[in-house]
Amino acid sequence: MLLLVLAASLVAGPLTALAQEPTIPLPEVVVPGLLEQGYVVRQATTATKTDSPLIETPQSVSVITRDRLNDQAVNTLAEALRYSAGVQGEPFGFDPRFTTIQIRGFDASDTGLYRDGLQIRNPAFAVSFSLEPWGVERIEILKGPASIMYGAGSPGGLVNLVSKLPTKETFG
Repeated sequence: MLLLVLAASLVAGPLTALAQEPTIPLPEVVVPGLLEQGYVVRQATTATKTDSPLIETPQSVSVITRDRLNDQAVNTLAEALRYSAGVQGEPFGFDPRFTTIQIRGFDASDTGLYRDGLQIRNPAFAVSFSLEPWGVERIEILKGPASIMYGAGSPGGLVNLVSKLPTKETFG
């Protein structure tokens, strides 16, 4: 019994000493740029067709923001997709005449291109188009079989070009 009382006093002794120390308030730490859009996007519409947070989205989604497009000075969609993992914007080399995209090794040129959630149909190989990023706010890339949510398409994924919306403030 004496040993139990002795052990309890040894354990309680340091705890009471810690509880008596005064607390020192620390200044608030503010990380600049963390709340800004920049290259980091917190929400995307392509994966779930709703404006849901990316952290809660179970699909693989890459987002290329307007700031990144401006900093890279891109002129075509192929140039914008150059640094996205699993996406080849120029699988056959530089060609300004056509938009040819491969996502995870699958061709997405015919059925994997969307603008604001609506499919852009590629008519044929000989008659094609070259998409440009000028009116685009961001480019969202949904990778993998989750792209079936948009209908029959490429199993590799899809590319959704989200258009700019008008703002209340005038500029220019």
